[in-house]
Amino acid sequence: MSNTFAFFSNTVGEYELFIRQNTFYWPRGLAKKTKYQQKNGGVEQEKIGDTVYIVSGSQVKDKMKDTFLSSKITSSPMLTHKGNITKIIEHPIIGYYFTPEAFKNRKNPNRNSYVIPLEALSNLKELNTYLGESLTNGDKEEISLAIKLYNIIDELIVENEIEFERCYEKDHVWYIENKERNNFVIIDDHLTEINQLPFNVSGHRNYKSMPNKSSLEKIIDRCTVQNMDGHSLIQKLHTWQGKEYVEVEIIDPIFCPLEDVRLNEGISTRQIIKEDESDDLINQIRRIDSQNDPNEAIKIEEKRMDTKNLILYGPPGTGKTYNVATKALEIVAAKKYKELIDNEATRDEIMNVYKKYVEKKQIAFCTFHQSFSYEDFVEGLRSDEEGKFVPTPGVFRTLCEAAELTEDHTISSYDFDVNSIDFHKMSLGNSQDNDDEIYEYCINNNVVALGWGRELDYSNCKDRKEVKEKFLEIDPENKDSIFNIDAINRFKNWMQIGDIILISQGNHKIRAIAKVIGEYMYNPDSEVSYNHFRKVEWLYHGEPIGVEQFLINKVLSQQAIYKFLRTDINTESIQALLSSNKKDPQQENTKDFVLIIDEINRGNISKIFGELITLIEEDKRKGTLNEVSLILPYSKKRFSVPKNIYIIGTMNTADRSIALMDTALRRRFQFIEYAPDPELLPNDIEGVDVSQFLKALNERIKFLYDKDHLIGHAYFMKPNVTFKDLVSIMKYKVIPLLQEYFYEDWEKIEMVLGGAGKSGDSSFFLNKTEVNPTLIFGSSLGREF
Repeated sequence: MSNTFAFFSNTVGEYELFIRQNTFYWPRGLAKKTKYQQKNGGVEQEKIGDTVYIVSGSQVKDKMKDTFLSSKITSSPMLTHKGNITKIIEHPIIGYYFTPEAFKNRKNPNRNSYVIPLEALSNLKELNTYLGESLTNGDKEEISLAIKLYNIIDELIVENEIEFERCYEKDHVWYIENKERNNFVIIDDHLTEINQLPFNVSGHRNYKSMPNKSSLEKIIDRCTVQNMDGHSLIQKLHTWQGKEYVEVEIIDPIFCPLEDVRLNEGISTRQIIKEDESDDLINQIRRIDSQNDPNEAIKIEEKRMDTKNLILYGPPGTGKTYNVATKALEIVAAKKYKELIDNEATRDEIMNVYKKYVEKKQIAFCTFHQSFSYEDFVEGLRSDEEGKFVPTPGVFRTLCEAAELTEDHTISSYDFDVNSIDFHKMSLGNSQDNDDEIYEYCINNNVVALGWGRELDYSNCKDRKEVKEKFLEIDPENKDSIFNIDAINRFKNWMQIGDIILISQGNHKIRAIAKVIGEYMYNPDSEVSYNHFRKVEWLYHGEPIGVEQFLINKVLSQQAIYKFLRTDINTESIQALLSSNKKDPQQENTKDFVLIIDEINRGNISKIFGELITLIEEDKRKGTLNEVSLILPYSKKRFSVPKNIYIIGTMNTADRSIALMDTALRRRFQFIEYAPDPELLPNDIEGVDVSQFLKALNERIKFLYDKDHLIGHAYFMKPNVTFKDLVSIMKYKVIPLLQEYFYEDWEKIEMVLGGAGKSGDSSFFLNKTEVNPTLIFGSSLGREF
């Protein structure tokens, strides 16, 4: 059963970052007891699935510089957002003490320095502005360096090489208990040891932990290997209270004031219990919770596209490509990002979220052009790493494969914690030679097998050193021993129960997914030629899946076995694939996917879509009454378009008239027109009414040409536009466009622009110069010429 908590945030730096990126980090297990809870059994720890209400304090209200948030947070305290706990991180928060360059030269830079959890640094790097200032290149470089530090610490945590000890802090200097020597370590250039704490450093503060001295030394050593100044970097480390912390996914904005409630500085958590009426703050949050509209999700769904195939069309500069990102988010995450979608002043946030879904392979983007082909869009023959031509999916088929995986009921569920398991790659036999004996044996017997390491039993080898000693007992001169030793060590000692193994088929396909459920086993009498085994639960085996569903901009290595770096794994995609929620009818609908096709009318539609032009119709999709499937020409696989695929195209009507568009495409898409909107433009730029100016231009173009070739308002939409900017826009953008529209017919262009002046007359966009041909060619020219 899920519980409900309130988190009270009063530090503007962390609050702004967390809210703008829709991911909130908070210490676990620090809920303060109300009078009712003291009397009736206390409080529980947060767990995955629990609901969280986020309350902002006076510091957030008074110091918030972000335009959108400052306009919403108008009182203090205020209940601002609702979220769900998605992850438990089973170690104390490690943070990075960050000061933007904009504040470093100010009188007290520490007032604008904040502790950013290492997990949130990648979110910070995505922002262009923070705390009301632009993040500089220097800021981005520092954040990138801090992310490298995080990766080092994360690797050490995964390898169980980090130990935490209690710590104390004064004026940003940290003192860590050193139990081994019964003293304290200062985080400085030399990790200085002292026998006792300075008198002004309290030893009775709330529990905080930092990596101990030996752990810090390991961090410094790995930094040195990567040419990083580890001694300086560890002095930027910071921490919060608690031994564990949670990750919260923000799902709903609320922005509701709370009355007569005082919040303490620092960390504060409350559990909201239905029967508890002893705390006024909890009572108010409970009332707000009960007032939430249960039909809100339905309302949002109604706002979404009522078609699977849509084209946004209009003249250039009317916002088609600009708005397509918002349209895509309305499909993939309408409820989660409702506030961003509804608010037109949050372009940076919209694009940051949009890019995340592109990285997760849930949104794909392509641009049609005259050379774009079926092979680029659906599938074609491409050369692999061995020089062979193999069927390779294009952008549309790749997205369809990802969409189908979310509906594949042959995939077993596994709700893993990404921070507590590792991911490994293994080869089972030689799939390139169609030698599937090993693979089929493993599938049928629920094991994975390793062919390296000779016929030796490594059951008692606890680390690589012992594996090496065992292997060299029989062949001490073996020059090929290194990978034998590494492979066995990875298989025997690196793999842990609960880890996930991806079984490869070549370098670009995954043909099975396994969960490790047993320890290493040696079988000298194996039915196959391999002797080393581990028991597994097969989560998936069947049609090979493209590796892009699992890795981020990587392909598989040919090594028989290795562990993936966490930064290479698309954990969100794997969690979505294996989540039990997708099989629960009470959960949300199947995850939707969006393909954006820019300039859709510039491609040869019959050449690009081929036979798929029929399959994209809504009633021909997979699982519908009139489902249609076909055999693809290169891979010879049966293919149909999943129901959860949406296609959004953009079309510039000035490039090709809509009347000339492929009839087959017109029948299968709905069209939304984007017309110029002069009302979005200012009425006075140094005496120029830009809005009225654009109206006049477009009325004349429509009369002389047609409405498909108007001028879009986006040409004139620029921050802090000046008269000089307007002249530049006309000279370098609008007039060249008119030249193209009217095929260099300068008389019509002159009519559109309101006439032309004499040479040197700056009152007009165009100047006329009379030319006497006799001055050029001489008097010998005939009168008729």
